[in-house]
Formats: sequence, structure tokens, C-alpha cells
Amino acid sequence: YTYLLSIVIIFSVIGKFGFHNVLTKYIPIYTQKQSWSLYRGLIIFVAIGTLCSCVLVGLICLGLDNFLNVIAKLETNFVLLFLLLVTLCFSDVAYSALQGLKRVVLSESLREIIRPLLFLFLILCFQPYLDLDRNSALFANLLSLIVIAAALSVWLFFKSPEEVFSKKKISFESGQWFSFACPMLLIAGMNVLLNRTDIIMVGNYMSPSYAGVYSIATRFSELTLF
Repeated sequence: YTYLLSIVIIFSVIGKFGFHNVLTKYIPIYTQKQSWSLYRGLIIFVAIGTLCSCVLVGLICLGLDNFLNVIAKLETNFVLLFLLLVTLCFSDVAYSALQGLKRVVLSESLREIIRPLLFLFLILCFQPYLDLDRNSALFANLLSLIVIAAALSVWLFFKSPEEVFSKKKISFESGQWFSFACPMLLIAGMNVLLNRTDIIMVGNYMSPSYAGVYSIATRFSELTLF
């Protein structure tokens, strides 16, 4: 499970393409300037851009024989991994929108506390009915992400300024947004690679089960930093 999740998280960097960081930067700017047409255009740009990036990543993965061999070896459904990728990307988009609305504490609480607790709750609910394997864990993770993303979408809809939805004009600054997203993609990519490459290497050179044990050991070692 940890090995597959690490692969999905690495691919999610390309799926998000830094678009979520665009929300964090430009939502406060457009809110302060009351540029509601650009605000709406930004939301549409990020949503469509993230979805297209996820689809592109999925198509690339279908062309990678090594990736398909790993899925076949671990008896995992590609559709499940793709849905996990999409929900992971859009949940990060929602977190970034919260941060852009100056709800940083709420955003981090949902990401670091509530969603993991929801994931654990779903695992405990599945335990009497399903064998706890990689697929059930991935499915529980997917459900927790869907619940959080749906709740955040409803919250953002009602908490966003009324002018965002009361007017129909839409404007775009696509070049400016894209030029900001590209460097953020590189920065986020390096950060994820530094945190996940070791798990992928252990899974490739040893086995995915060793990668899971290694991941648990590194989590405990991080407590020393805390």
C-alpha cells in the first residue's frame, strides 16, 4: 500500500502542475482588488488545468510497461489508482483555496488531522467485512479524500464572496498564472522526490512489503525531529 501510494503521490505532482499554488497566491489579490471576473476565471483555469494534467498523467502511465507490470504484480486496479490520483490533486486544490481565503489553520487541520482520522475510521469499518490488503486501504484512502474534497467544495461555495457567483463575466490571465505554476511544479516535485524516492527505491530493489516496513520506520524516526 505504501509503495503504491508513494507512486501516486509522485505522479500527483505532475497532476497538480503547480496550479493549486496559483490559488494560494491570486485569491487574496483578486479579493482585495475585487476583481471578481478574474477570480472566476482563476477557479475555472485551475479546475480544468488540474483535470487535464491528471488525464495526461493517466495516459502516460498506460504507456509505461514498468508501471503496468507493477500493477499486475501487486494485483491492483489501474482505475482505482487513477481515481486516487484525481481526488488527491483536487483535494490539494481545495486546501490551497482555503489558504488563499486565509483559513490556513483549517486547511492544515483537515489535511494533517481530520483526513487521516477519517481514513483510520474507514479502515476500522472495513475490517469486519473485507480483508485488509493494499486495495482496501487504497479504497479507504480514496473515500476519505472524496469526503474531504466534497465537504471543502460545499464550504468554499458558501464562504466565498457573493460577488464571485453573482456576476457572469469571466476574465483570464492564463499566461501569468501558468508562468507562476511552472516554477512551483519544479519546487513541489523536488520536495516530493526527496520524501518519496527512498520508498520507491526500497520497493524496486527489495520488495513492496519491505517498502512498507521502511516507511513505518522512517515515520517513527521523524518523531525525534518533533
